[in-house]
Amino acid sequence: MYLEMSLVLISASAFLGHLFGRKASLPFLILSVPLLLESETTRISHFFFDEYSKLLSVLVVSVTILVSITTEERERSAQTLLSISALGIILALSSKDFLSLFVSWEIASVTTYAMVAVGRGREELEAGMKYFLFGVTSSGVMLFGISIIYGENGTLSIINSGFGIGQALFLAGILFKIGAFPFHVWIPDVYQGARSWTTSFLAGASKVMGFGVLVRSSYLMGLNGMDLFFLLSILTMFYGNLAALLQKDIKRLLAYSSIGHAGYLLIPLSVWNPRALTGALMHIVMHSLLKVGAFSTVLIHEKELGRGIKDYKGMDKYSKLSLTIILLGLAGVPLVGGGGFWSKYVLFMGALASGTRGLALALGGILTSAISLYYYARVIREIYSTPGSEEVPGKVLVPLTITVTVLLLGLYPTPLIEICQKVSTTLFP
Repeated sequence: MYLEMSLVLISASAFLGHLFGRKASLPFLILSVPLLLESETTRISHFFFDEYSKLLSVLVVSVTILVSITTEERERSAQTLLSISALGIILALSSKDFLSLFVSWEIASVTTYAMVAVGRGREELEAGMKYFLFGVTSSGVMLFGISIIYGENGTLSIINSGFGIGQALFLAGILFKIGAFPFHVWIPDVYQGARSWTTSFLAGASKVMGFGVLVRSSYLMGLNGMDLFFLLSILTMFYGNLAALLQKDIKRLLAYSSIGHAGYLLIPLSVWNPRALTGALMHIVMHSLLKVGAFSTVLIHEKELGRGIKDYKGMDKYSKLSLTIILLGLAGVPLVGGGGFWSKYVLFMGALASGTRGLALALGGILTSAISLYYYARVIREIYSTPGSEEVPGKVLVPLTITVTVLLLGLYPTPLIEICQKVSTTLFP
């Protein structure tokens, strides 16, 4: 009952956002969160909503709310697209067969194509076209894989059927969404060209869908623990972080950072144990919040300052403080990095529990985190090279709220750890 009510509220927010804007749609999104939290395990036709779906769905709606606050009131289409995409992601995370998964996946994806292309600038249209072409291609590959799996098994249910061409094509479509190597090529240009509120949603919510569906479907198909995931994890974390070292545009730097973090999210699929999955769930929560905070800060200042890393020395002191903590959180620095440190700590310790392969993943994660600290420190050094202004931008509320949340989770991570431990057990009965 609560689940159905929350979905109705999210749908209503999409409709009201189109008619009246953010002030009408935002309350409905906010009201849907406690209803999702109260929802019990539910089976509805082609969908199965459990603790795993609940955690990721609440995260997606929370990200949607934060992103919605950063949009302009006049951008009514933004409110509609955000709500519809969030609804599609929730349904995709709860799907128990390929048909419902693909339809839900496309609902979420098509709306993000529109989000990226929204705007009159050439840069937005170019980014939207690239994202559309890559996205449609990946969806076609994914659908082709599903058709092969159906032809082999005679059912659309997601079942353990071994690893073959169909499963490989299906996984390729999902890996595109999270930006894993070598399916990452769209991310830098799209993240740079799209408006920053759109980029926040792509990094904070669309990646959740990719991660959530990848973990669930790999588990159901018996593909977890494959050598393929180990190789992709190592390549992705190193490629993303090394490429970020060369960037001068802050949005491209954050884009390559997101690619690197996709490598960390593949670790539990490489070693497959409850502790590593707990760490990955913590990490997707922290990554989503931190990336929304980072891109929200860029959104506040990009019109005035530009997007070059050296341009951000003119930020106000509150934005400087917020961005500093957010970047240190992405690097996983103890104490000042808040919850970002604990998510990596639990994830890497979980990897270490799985022998030589886990040791290689943990060492790779630690090394690439050190690399990321270097390029994040470069940004921090630039923004503090001149004194900040005393003027406080109105939209600084979102990054400051995220900063406080991250610091609190750093001081007291137990609730998040316990929630993620409970959720991870749903895949380890």
